[in-house]
Amino acid sequence: MTRLGKAEGVMGSMAQVCHAYDKNLTVKIRTAHYGQNHICDKVAARAVGSGVDGVILHGRTAQQRYSRPADWTFHTKCRSAMDEAVPGNEVPLVGCGDIVNWREAVDRMETPGVNGLMIGRGALI
Repeated sequence: MTRLGKAEGVMGSMAQVCHAYDKNLTVKIRTAHYGQNHICDKVAARAVGSGVDGVILHGRTAQQRYSRPADWTFHTKCRSAMDEAVPGNEVPLVGCGDIVNWREAVDRMETPGVNGLMIGRGALI
C-alpha cells in the first residue's frame, strides 16, 4: 500500500460504517509491499488517526513470503508512530509472523508495544 492518502480515506470510511453498526474495524498490514520501502509505521499512524480499532502487523513484506524470518522490530516502530499520531490511544497492536509454537508466542509477547498475537497458516500446518 503505497498511496497513504487513499489508504487513510478507505480506513476512515470503513471505520465510520463499522461504528455505525456498533462493530469494530481492524486492519492487517505488512512492513512494506515490495522492496525496502518500509512504510508500516506511517500506515499504522494513519490507521489510528482514521478511527481503526486495531492494527495487525505482519513482520515481513508481501514479496518475502517465507524466504526470511518476520522482523519484529517493526512492531515497536509502529507502536511509537501510533502513539505519536494519537497520544493516549488505546488501539491494540497485534503482532503476527513466524509464531508456530507456544515458546515463540511467549517470546513475541515480550516485544515492546505489542498487545496481542495473531497466528496464521504457519502455526496451523
